[in-house]
Amino acid sequence: MVSYVSYNISYNWELISEMVAENLGICIFPKSVVKIVDPSRVRVIPIVDPPMSWKLGIIFNKEKYVSYTAREMIKYISILLG
Repeated sequence: MVSYVSYNISYNWELISEMVAENLGICIFPKSVVKIVDPSRVRVIPIVDPPMSWKLGIIFNKEKYVSYTAREMIKYISILLG
């Protein structure tokens, strides 16, 4: 049986960069996002050879029902990433 999973990932990079531009904080962005930030409004300082990697996790509300499709996606990702 094949399960087809559809999902949409939405990041609010524009909001975060606007907050930085308004002097409401700082942020570390992925290089791909830095390319779309307005350099006239914020200062970009490259991090050269960062000794870090993204560690990702799957989160869901443990008090709520998890659909079959979501359970299959969690299982697939868990197998894929070991």
